[in-house]
Amino acid sequence: MNFKELLEDAHERKYIGYDFTDIVACGGLNEQQGFNLDKHSTVDQIKQGISDFVSLAKTYYPNANIYIGHIGWATSKGAGANIYIRDKSIPAYREGAEQAGAKYLYNVEYYPLADEVYNITNSSGVVTNPQAPTFAGYNRLSKAIAKAILYGRAPLPNEWEEEPFNVNNRPNTPFEI
Repeated sequence: MNFKELLEDAHERKYIGYDFTDIVACGGLNEQQGFNLDKHSTVDQIKQGISDFVSLAKTYYPNANIYIGHIGWATSKGAGANIYIRDKSIPAYREGAEQAGAKYLYNVEYYPLADEVYNITNSSGVVTNPQAPTFAGYNRLSKAIAKAILYGRAPLPNEWEEEPFNVNNRPNTPFEI
């Protein structure tokens, strides 16, 4: 199921009496497929996929804040993958979000960290999902996304503070992390 299908499914369920206030769609190389694209799409294809998604989200939920983020570096796929991510994928996500009127989640692309991922293998030992986040990776990633939503950007890994992240002192903040 891709991002558009998930959005359509939520809309079809018609959550009676509930109006989404925030829609967050984050992906990386694999999830470019979530915008109906393949892993090596051009910058223009990525931006168009994001634009189509944001347009549909605005149609269904005109009052919602829409956030787009790019997740992760290819820590085990070599320099070629990271050059594509750095030079094509991240700029396309960022520019696509901004051109479509969504908010880009700055710096979430640096998460999860290299020591917070593992490879999922099938029963034959073949890697089926490289670099899936561990529990610690999901935990740090979710905090990075929340910080980017609240403060306009997530901290860079070298800026990360390990003390509890508490947003209760911020007015109109409906959740804790």
